[in-house]
Amino acid sequence: MLREAQECMIAFIKHIAEFESVWVCIDPRDKDAKKFVLSSCKKEIKNGTLQILDVRSNDVWARDFAPLTICQNNQNIKPFKLIALPFPKPIYHKKERLPASYANFLFVNGGLLVPIYGDKKNDKKALHILQDALPHHRVIGVPAKTLIKWHGSLHCTTMQIY
Repeated sequence: MLREAQECMIAFIKHIAEFESVWVCIDPRDKDAKKFVLSSCKKEIKNGTLQILDVRSNDVWARDFAPLTICQNNQNIKPFKLIALPFPKPIYHKKERLPASYANFLFVNGGLLVPIYGDKKNDKKALHILQDALPHHRVIGVPAKTLIKWHGSLHCTTMQIY
């Protein structure tokens, strides 16, 4: 099963690399994964079109800022306006840092539901930034501390609803 997943990932990388640069996030502790990606893509991908970022798989930065960094460093992705949101203060449950992020918001019927975490300063700042960016939407903060105990937030909890 793992081999099939790896082959699927390599096929995906090769296809995307035909059109633009590809950035792959790999945990630096997983030497085999990095070696596998590089050796599998070496012949088909031109120099400079495959970038490997060393990030730990549970790294909050990888989830929230890697896409922003990739977009900022890719000259082909300019039609986007990138907006940096603050991080809420770290939240822990049983000594584990929880994945609190204001980016796990949800668009609903002219509104934007934004997770908030009881961090008055950063909650307010994130809501203000999003309201300025989306003046035609009503931005509403929704307490989400309980949701992140299960490693998700507003957007994650609604993904399977249709």
